[in-house]
Amino acid sequence: MTSPRFEEFARNPSSFHKMEIEIEGRIERVFQDSLSHRFWRAFLRMLRRKFVGSDGRRYLEDHQRFLISSASLKKAEWLMVEHNASYGRLRLRRGIRIKARGEYIHRPSRRSSGRSRVLNTYGVLHFTHPPKGYLEIL
Repeated sequence: MTSPRFEEFARNPSSFHKMEIEIEGRIERVFQDSLSHRFWRAFLRMLRRKFVGSDGRRYLEDHQRFLISSASLKKAEWLMVEHNASYGRLRLRRGIRIKARGEYIHRPSRRSSGRSRVLNTYGVLHFTHPPKGYLEIL
């Protein structure tokens, strides 16, 4: 995992935007699907059913979202992974090691770190399912 390609990813993640990457890391935080997310998806399905004639389930699928740390990332930085749950829900919890392949979207964000807000350098890894990628627990 410490190949020159991943050292480049740690230094300049924006150059990997919309490219497929493979990463191995440790889950730091798992996000639960909130009530507002479930309500919003149900509301959008109802609108699509009423006005389009289809509920659009394919586009409104539930996702498992979690943050990982890795040797391929800068120290104290995390990468968000969004896994489509329709391809199978995984039993995720903090501390589990995973290996994932998918499309990287460079979308840096701010996150709270104690009293200060810190810029998170990395974006989101998605399409972690066939045919583009995979997600496995090690």
